[in-house]
Amino acid sequence: MSRRWTPERLDTLRHLYPVMTNREIAGLLEISISNLVSAARRLGLTKGVKIARERQKEHISRYFSSRSMQTLAFDLGITKTTVSRIAASLGLARSRQEMKAFNSDHRAMLVKREKRRLIFGLDPVSGIKVVTNRRKITLRYRLKRKGYVPGEERNVMYYPEDLIRNRSQEIFGESLGLRFMPMPVS
Repeated sequence: MSRRWTPERLDTLRHLYPVMTNREIAGLLEISISNLVSAARRLGLTKGVKIARERQKEHISRYFSSRSMQTLAFDLGITKTTVSRIAASLGLARSRQEMKAFNSDHRAMLVKREKRRLIFGLDPVSGIKVVTNRRKITLRYRLKRKGYVPGEERNVMYYPEDLIRNRSQEIFGESLGLRFMPMPVS
């Protein structure tokens, strides 16, 4: 397809430029954004509204009451500060109680992520202390991989009859408060 500015392509540009983002138009016309912008400038075209900002405002106003600032920022690919500025311009505000709830939810999500990283032996991403006994959690993970089954009670590990038991790890686990029992027959 030719990348030249034919009268039809220029007409398409005139119609779409005020209502679509440059990225969308460039993709549609299969041209670079810089080529699009220079052609629009030559034609004297301007955006009717700032499309991206309008979409951001719409998204923030729709989800402000149900999502944290950090989540909204991630959704939109902008900073948390920009989200708070847009929210303020829309007259959206949160009470102290709502802020506590969102901070609590965000912290719970971070703790959950850090626990997963810890279980798989990865370094922590944040400085949040998520467990009091890292050795115990790591040992439980290793034992599960060898065939031990965690019980309903947090400190019980069951071993099937056919499992080759690792006595040294069991002794270490007992020193950490784990109990080892044969698998119950159902």
